[in-house]
Amino acid sequence: MKKEMMVKGRVLGYLTEVFVKEFVESIINYNESYRKIGVDITPFLPKPFRDKRKLVANITYLTKVDCLVIQFVIGDRSGINYWVEESDIYLEAAIEKNEDRLKIEGNFSQALYPENLNQIFDPVAFAIYFSVDVFNKRSKNPAGLAEEVIRANLNYHNNFLQANLISDKINKATYISRLKSISDEFFTLINNLDTPELVIDKFLEDNPIILKEGLRIDKLIHQSDLENVLSKYAHNLKPDLIAYDVSEKRWVIVDYKKANKKLLKNVERTRVGLTSEVHSLRDQLFDYMEFFEEHKHRKSFEKKFKVKIVNPSCIGIIGKLEAELQEPFNRLLKNEPRWFKVIPYNYLYDNFNNFISSGEKFITE
Repeated sequence: MKKEMMVKGRVLGYLTEVFVKEFVESIINYNESYRKIGVDITPFLPKPFRDKRKLVANITYLTKVDCLVIQFVIGDRSGINYWVEESDIYLEAAIEKNEDRLKIEGNFSQALYPENLNQIFDPVAFAIYFSVDVFNKRSKNPAGLAEEVIRANLNYHNNFLQANLISDKINKATYISRLKSISDEFFTLINNLDTPELVIDKFLEDNPIILKEGLRIDKLIHQSDLENVLSKYAHNLKPDLIAYDVSEKRWVIVDYKKANKKLLKNVERTRVGLTSEVHSLRDQLFDYMEFFEEHKHRKSFEKKFKVKIVNPSCIGIIGKLEAELQEPFNRLLKNEPRWFKVIPYNYLYDNFNNFISSGEKFITE
């Protein structure tokens, strides 16, 4: 058994090294993407990631609980170290000594941790604790985890703390508590059938973090009037939101309708389809997208808002979707154009709550 665990440890060591390299590279790439839109995220990253030349990853495989710890620290030069550990120290002891630095990914009622915690934990370490099952899932998308870490810390350090510098009582717990309050209020609004569309519009504008983190977008431009320079449109063009998607490296146009709209018709029949409300939203977004196909329109927008938009994608936020309808809904969306996404309000709510969970795990103070 011990030999088998050692072999498994070596295999996990190789896989984890690949994961760490891609994870770090993703953070560097995100950093560069933010710089292109005028945002330097380096000061808001966990300290070990601020200088890749000195970033060291220490990987420990805990044989007795079949778990991995990936700890990032500042060293003399970059590198990756790996070892197998058979310690019997309970994880609770590690949390007690390193509560602000230990980041846990996965749930364990009784987990073990290496001995000599003071030697293992650097004062500015950033550690992620994985079960092997969780690691196998996470290893398929290191860029996704990198984005979680970046966005959780960026909003906390850059937006929340900067806006609350006058108070010495602001901390991670306060921040998470405020996010949960916003989430609760949003839940109430979207589940009240009588909530007017404009009330939700105003709430999202007053609490842009829901859209920023629920859709993972930045540089939000609310309610922008698109100047009809060519007199091409018979109606005013005023999308609810235009923002930048750092992951996709493109601008996205967002419009939202009522939360009580149905998304599917003929659910109990043979020909399930998207409702007319969804098609109407798509047509509206197409007008916005088409606006930016004209050079003069792009120039007028660039002059007014100081951003250059070419080939944007579009997101329509509308209605809510029951779990049992997800499969037919996803199947129908395959027939829609690639530039068009539909996000039900409960999906947006779930995405925002996932962001809160990421903050609880990955924010460094």
